[in-house]
Amino acid sequence: MRIEFADNSEPIIVNKNVYQLFININILSAVQKVLKPLEKEGIEKFFTQKGGKIQNEITKSEVEYYRTPDVTKKTSSEEKILESTTRSAFKIITASFEEGYKWRLTNGQDKITAALNDPNFINQIDNNEVAISKDDLLIVEMKTTQWQAHDGNIKTENEIVKVLEHKRTPKQLAIPFYEENSNNND
Repeated sequence: MRIEFADNSEPIIVNKNVYQLFININILSAVQKVLKPLEKEGIEKFFTQKGGKIQNEITKSEVEYYRTPDVTKKTSSEEKILESTTRSAFKIITASFEEGYKWRLTNGQDKITAALNDPNFINQIDNNEVAISKDDLLIVEMKTTQWQAHDGNIKTENEIVKVLEHKRTPKQLAIPFYEENSNNND
């Protein structure tokens, strides 16, 4: 497998199995742990040997090349593949009033998390103009953004852009009354 670099330095040819190991985040993390002693004072190199002969050697100055990249940050290797806004109905599972925390919702089929970013609705909650209860129903404009990560997985983020309607969950069951006799005044 031929690997070309963004800085236009000399391309290299590597075995496909070596490349597959290199792009596996779990293996990279394990290698970083094995090389951790090189970060300590007095340890200058790490090597493997077979039959008394050194097979691989990594020096203290090379250890930075084996650091595991942070895959939690969005990078240029994450490609936005979809962004859409839809009108949807959701039942509230968990509401979160602390900034940065997401709400848990269900549409009757799927459970999702979503950031509430409707300033008018947030203001109504903050001013106690709206009371939220478990199982309340929200009709919202939901913005969904999806990325394909460098590892091929899809990441999805949901954002409530606008709350169009808030329907409170009934607190009491409706009791039907039947008239047995229309002449009875009971």
